[in-house]
Amino acid sequence: MIRDCSAWFLVAVMMLLAGTGPASAHPHVWVTVKCEVVWTSDGRIGAIKHHWTFDDAYTSYAVQGLDTNGDGVYSRDELAGLAKVNTESLAETGFFTVGSRISERPRTTGLSTRTIS
Repeated sequence: MIRDCSAWFLVAVMMLLAGTGPASAHPHVWVTVKCEVVWTSDGRIGAIKHHWTFDDAYTSYAVQGLDTNGDGVYSRDELAGLAKVNTESLAETGFFTVGSRISERPRTTGLSTRTIS
């Protein structure tokens, strides 16, 4: 009797394993985002600078194989490809930035002053 149950159990496990495929999921990423509003000399918004900091786990994953000279330091040249892919991907979503026009008149009171050309 035990032999019969073991055989059926083995067959059931084999059938379950045969029906499974590789798991595919996107990695979850934790990002700290800071935005800096850059004002023009006439008090209008000239730009919005985004500063993205990715979590250590994602960063380790993203830079795998990029240290081509093996010195343990990621140079600007080694990271250029990753930066290009990230920038192009974010451009497709509008850099996750949504804005709307609030007023026709520029507000100059209480604004930090940083001028761009």
